Amino acid sequence: FEVNSSATFPPRSGFVQPPAAERRGASGTRLCRNVIPQMKMSTLPLVSQDLVEATWKKAAAMNAKTALAIQKSAGKLQPELTGFVLGWTQELRPDAIGLALYVTVVVFEMFRATGVKIRKATNKSVMAHWKCCVEQADHLETSGVEPHTLLSLGLSTDEPHVLQYVIDALTEDSEGDAVVLTAKEFWHLFATLKTVVDTLHDFASTTLTR
Repeated sequence: FEVNSSATFPPRSGFVQPPAAERRGASGTRLCRNVIPQMKMSTLPLVSQDLVEATWKKAAAMNAKTALAIQKSAGKLQPELTGFVLGWTQELRPDAIGLALYVTVVVFEMFRATGVKIRKATNKSVMAHWKCCVEQADHLETSGVEPHTLLSLGLSTDEPHVLQYVIDALTEDSEGDAVVLTAKEFWHLFATLKTVVDTLHDFASTTLTR
């Protein structure tokens, strides 16, 4: 299914496009932990491997009309996250932007398919996760880690199956119509999409204190 990247998400997000240096973040070896202290961090993934596989296969078979409806729904349900993805990818190549939006929508569908209510993410929480994820991406990149080896590193995440899908989507072989990313594009999208995964996990109703 093809994602329409032109004004599909409602312009309700408080995010604006920052300077390139700010978007990228500072390199460092310190990785954040427990960035949303008021939330209980689940030790079990919400999304199973079977659900991940079923969802991406279903998404791949969708027609354009259904895909567009899902994309619009995602924008209404999570305006801050969708605004974040649009804002932090708008200077990339069109193919890279399309890939980011596609993966974002599929990840939203994976969480939706769990049946767990996901509350709307806040600007503050998204930015807290972004800071941690970009630090992690910078550390991995400067350490010389190759993208295709990430799955073997045992990265810290509450959603290993969803993150594996993200990495697979970003490192897909360049056969057919696959998007071939540069190294900078890969690490930028890795940080962006891991922010989406981590934020959605934290805002599941089962992980929130009342």
